[in-house]
Amino acid sequence: MKDRTQDQTLALYAIKAVDAAEIRGFDCSSHIAAAGLHRHDLQDSQQLIPVENYLRLIDLLITESKVQGLGLSVGQHTALPEHGVLGYALLGSKTLRQALERLQRYVILYGEMLELQLQQQGDDAWIAVRTFRRPHMSNAVCCYLTEELVANLCNIGLDIEIGYQWFSRIEFGFRSPGYPEVYAAELGCPISYEHRESRLYFPAPLLEHPFECRSERTDVLCEQQCEMLLNDLQLERGLTSEIHHMLARAPENIPTIDEVATAFNMSISTLKRRLSDEQMTFRQIVLDFRLGMAKAYLQKSPLSANEISALLGYSDPPSFYRAFRRKFGLSPQQYRVQI
Repeated sequence: MKDRTQDQTLALYAIKAVDAAEIRGFDCSSHIAAAGLHRHDLQDSQQLIPVENYLRLIDLLITESKVQGLGLSVGQHTALPEHGVLGYALLGSKTLRQALERLQRYVILYGEMLELQLQQQGDDAWIAVRTFRRPHMSNAVCCYLTEELVANLCNIGLDIEIGYQWFSRIEFGFRSPGYPEVYAAELGCPISYEHRESRLYFPAPLLEHPFECRSERTDVLCEQQCEMLLNDLQLERGLTSEIHHMLARAPENIPTIDEVATAFNMSISTLKRRLSDEQMTFRQIVLDFRLGMAKAYLQKSPLSANEISALLGYSDPPSFYRAFRRKFGLSPQQYRVQI
């Protein structure tokens, strides 16, 4: 069975698009319904919704609202922390290079829509952007996704204090959308169209620009969460993977089985039965998640075992030590010495 998290994205992106259209006086209610969504699907920005429904909604909003540069507006008004664990992983990076490399690796976590590649040649560096050609994805939607990404990347410039308009030139892999003056005003650099792929150029020395306000603790936490989510996509583990995705968004506040069942709109008995079909229990999922994160912290962070215990929501360190030893046959301290 194909893992459904690979075909889902955060409701955040649909919420932002609807807000951007409605603030201009456009009523999105009928379009939300036509896309197969409901208003209650768009109440929690960190809830997952199907990518196909999201893209259908974007297509409808672009076609009907006639808002010029809708993707630019959405990207501009989406701060990095709003992207959840991926946003915090970017903010926790040491340099712009590390942030872009992480974005390149983890962008797929929120749906197969965009593919990025960071490249460098001499004093020039660029980010190549390609859209996944999904069935029925219009050119307008491809344009929107690229617009949104570009504006999000411009926001990174604000976070590291190099300014919003930090690209030296941009080549778009699509025809001019008919409002080049909007692009020029927003992006502030030479822009051309109809290239083989979209490329965002900038001076290569910027790659080593540091993130001054980074937190090493947050950095380690979020990178490992992203890795676990990426592994889930590769393992294609169905509902188990979706619950892992939910746990990884708030590892210090592990939800109860009641809360998880409510989030997935099913009864506790149905949740247990679905997990049983995957030869898994909710308790085992939580335990595997916590101990998998613990191993990653012991390998890649300076955090003490007691700090890791608290970070993963254990009520007391001895409970964590016992669980770790049962799983791996070693205490956390012994495991760290051996790696």
